[in-house]
Amino acid sequence: MTFVLFKIGWTLARPGTAIVLMLAAGTVMWWRGGGRWRAAGRALSLAGAGLLAGFWTLPLGSLVTAPLEAAVAADALPAEIAGIVILGGAVHAPLSRRHGQPAVNESAERLISGLALARAHPKALVIYSGGNPQVFGGEDTEAASARSIFESLGFAGPRFAFEAQSRNTRENALYSKDIARPGNGEAWVLVTSAAHMPRALGVFAAAGWPMLAHPVDYRTGGDTDPFADMNMAEELALFEYGVREWLALAAYRLRGWTGSLWPEGR
Repeated sequence: MTFVLFKIGWTLARPGTAIVLMLAAGTVMWWRGGGRWRAAGRALSLAGAGLLAGFWTLPLGSLVTAPLEAAVAADALPAEIAGIVILGGAVHAPLSRRHGQPAVNESAERLISGLALARAHPKALVIYSGGNPQVFGGEDTEAASARSIFESLGFAGPRFAFEAQSRNTRENALYSKDIARPGNGEAWVLVTSAAHMPRALGVFAAAGWPMLAHPVDYRTGGDTDPFADMNMAEELALFEYGVREWLALAAYRLRGWTGSLWPEGR
């Protein structure tokens, strides 16, 4: 139920949706209302237009997302590691099934870097953790699509495991731990997007499974000129990406799924 509520709540509260609702409601109030309603509608419409202009000209997405990506640096890995956990979020399972070929998204670096680590550490157990992240998504799972990608690239055999039940980061940790059964003192590596790493590390630590961090999929830290591209859609998407992660950090802490809001001792 928590998963469904968060999905629905985010769909309604995401900044892009809020701006559209502001513009629509403001336009109707401005056009059809009178007196205070007309003035309020004008103010609401102008506020929505101002936000769109801000995303067109200012690096608002980078300002929100960059602190998340800078929170955790990659750990130096020992020569021998027990295993690698690659978190889902890089595969679009329904599209993969519909077209009969793997469909990846902008987080595909999780797969690329995870498989590179698997090749560099041929004795390590590799777990891809990802179920069905859709509220009404049928039986398609990321793990099934990821398995086909692994096998097509020659990564097959008993050391590759695919966890297909999880729908959020907490379940990633719990279900993957059931597969791995990590021993005391073993070195395990966690692969996920840099902005997601602070929350993911906290969740795995709370599950009693401390991990070495291998953040990938950086989306900030490049060109800082706000007028270099002026791509409103991309900046809004980056802003939503960062805001969603901040909200998830707070929600996980309130639920007790992490021991702290921010990574400690990093």
